[in-house]
Amino acid sequence: MSDGLLLSVLERLLQLRVALGEEAFERASRAALLTIGRVAVDVAHRNAGLDDDEVSDGNVIRFPDRGPAR
Repeated sequence: MSDGLLLSVLERLLQLRVALGEEAFERASRAALLTIGRVAVDVAHRNAGLDDDEVSDGNVIRFPDRGPAR
């Protein structure tokens, strides 16, 4: 994801926060972060030379859940 695209996503999230309030902003920001994460994972797979059929839960490194952020 380019810096310009990331900046425009963050600017839009701030606009949503002002327009919709805190609760809607939290939902929108979670959805945006999930999307950014999925794109980053897809790019990492492509950079590693993996095809979609080569990517599975079997070759994903799982990190221990440390519970909710504080």
